[in-house]
Amino acid sequence: MNNNFVLKKLYDLCNINNFSTYRLSQESGVPLTTISSLYKNDSYPSIPTLVKLCSAFNITLSDFFTSAKSPEQITEDDLILLNYYHSLTPAQKKYLFTYISGLISDTDLS
Repeated sequence: MNNNFVLKKLYDLCNINNFSTYRLSQESGVPLTTISSLYKNDSYPSIPTLVKLCSAFNITLSDFFTSAKSPEQITEDDLILLNYYHSLTPAQKKYLFTYISGLISDTDLS
């Protein structure tokens, strides 16, 4: 699996819910061969297929693509950083975004 966000998310949801690909197939109504082909070929499912897969986890397509943390997952450090961010001027926020983008780019290179 390369950089396919959709397959990674499906894999993570299967792990969280203790689903095998067989169980995902049974719960979603998507043929096992289709699910296996998605992973084997590192391809994206069609929207109708993804909707069926989401239904197996009792989530919507919107839930699937939302990556926001739930309140239980927000740490004290997250809140401190958010408070700092809210105290910045618009110009400072722009600089911060540029700086963070640079940090992330440096991480991607290593």
